[in-house]
Amino acid sequence: MAPHILLLGGHGKISLLLTPLLLQRSWRVTSVIRSSSQKSDILSAAGSHTSNLSVKIYDLESVTSQTDAQALLDETKPDYVVFSAGEAPSHFHQWPPPRPTLPLYLSR
Repeated sequence: MAPHILLLGGHGKISLLLTPLLLQRSWRVTSVIRSSSQKSDILSAAGSHTSNLSVKIYDLESVTSQTDAQALLDETKPDYVVFSAGEAPSHFHQWPPPRPTLPLYLSR
């Protein structure tokens, strides 16, 4: 099965460039954005490769604990996490929580 990427900050410049590259390789992408008004930009960036794309509207500022972070991981079940949401609030410094099935965490 193709890898699943959880892309935090899916509306950022890097994410909008990364999304179509991942989808063209048939990877599955869950793009987390703050506002529904950003969804059209994500879909536009994906082009014709939307079958493996999921857009989740979720305010990362509402993640205030390790438990909240773990809940997001449990819900989306990614293989990889890319944090591209700008400056990480202090509660993200040790995020994601240790998880043996999550082999890689990338941060800009």
